[in-house]
Amino acid sequence: EHSSVQTAYYSQRYTSEWVRDQIRIEAGNSTGVDLLDQDKTLLGPGVCHRTVETFSEGRGIHIASKDGPVRAIRSWMGANSGPLTQRTHLFYERTDEVRTYWRVHLIRGLLHFLDLSEKGLGMTFYSDVMPDGLLIDGQPEPTEPEAPKWGLISGPQGSLLRFDEIEASFPLDT
Repeated sequence: EHSSVQTAYYSQRYTSEWVRDQIRIEAGNSTGVDLLDQDKTLLGPGVCHRTVETFSEGRGIHIASKDGPVRAIRSWMGANSGPLTQRTHLFYERTDEVRTYWRVHLIRGLLHFLDLSEKGLGMTFYSDVMPDGLLIDGQPEPTEPEAPKWGLISGPQGSLLRFDEIEASFPLDT
């Protein structure tokens, strides 16, 4: 499944159900370069054998690809041992709202993050736990004891704001 979305403010590309490998910010004076290597989801720290690639290789079904005057919808189900796990993107002119429903057995936790391409170097990362900002230079940083509730990357390439909220009906071992 290959698909893409483009508005006057951003564009994105998907090479399979779970694999988003391109984000370009088209707003204002941004450079329009591809900032993303890959949008990644892992099932906990150190759990590297379950990735967006293995999610896409397993059983799954694409359940919606619809565009309209207000929004576009892209939705699919299936991720390894969670065939009822569902991710839906609601694309609006300036935003991409991502909803993931983890209908699966007990898992260690969730890590959902953007792995930026080299074209993201020189941008600054801000968050509620790092309000002074951190230069994105390609070098590992010490992890914060608390996961940020929001994150902003900003630079000449443009700005991208992200909110993450996890609601679970079972305890996550994080």
